[in-house]
Amino acid sequence: MRVRALVIGAAILCIGVVVASAAAAPPAGTRKDPVGMPMFSNWYSETDPGGWYLVKSDGNLSGPFTGSIAAGEPFMIDIAWVGQAYGHTKVVPDVDHLKLTITKGNDPLPVFSQTWAQGRAAWTSVFVWDDYWLNLLGPVPPFNPNMGTGTYGIKWENTFKEGFAAGMYHVVIDEDFTHVYNDLSSYSGDWKRPTKFTPYTWSWEFDFTVV
Repeated sequence: MRVRALVIGAAILCIGVVVASAAAAPPAGTRKDPVGMPMFSNWYSETDPGGWYLVKSDGNLSGPFTGSIAAGEPFMIDIAWVGQAYGHTKVVPDVDHLKLTITKGNDPLPVFSQTWAQGRAAWTSVFVWDDYWLNLLGPVPPFNPNMGTGTYGIKWENTFKEGFAAGMYHVVIDEDFTHVYNDLSSYSGDWKRPTKFTPYTWSWEFDFTVV
């Protein structure tokens, strides 16, 4: 999950404010993905919308795979985000607006459709980037190792517990990234300052088959 995959959006926050808010924030709990449930994990990428994965019982990912989902089998469509500081990560859903639409075959009427508000409600609470996530997706350090704010995650999770009927489905994820966000994570050895993301709109599309 692109580990900016795991990161974008929010209002401009100076580092001093972020550090202060993180220190005052309550500790976040842990979170784990369901073992054995197919999940399409989107990356924030213009060239690759993501892929299907399974979490194995040992906490590692298998995939990406191209196999079909069985009719009635539960599955998930999600985006994971990792960031620095509790407060800085908590504001992500307020600025990164996402909604999901799924159609079947040639039918233009969706079998599932979210409003922006429903998409906002699909975000999880903030969780600690603990050993489970380090093992699953790896470390994401701050750009400045002396910040001491802690690393956290938050996910946009859409779980379909009843599964779908057999057929071909088309997925569209629309995004409206509404504010400037200074990403405090480090993604290469040369990044010495926060990375600034500015407002944009985007959409991802992909198909999947249920048999």
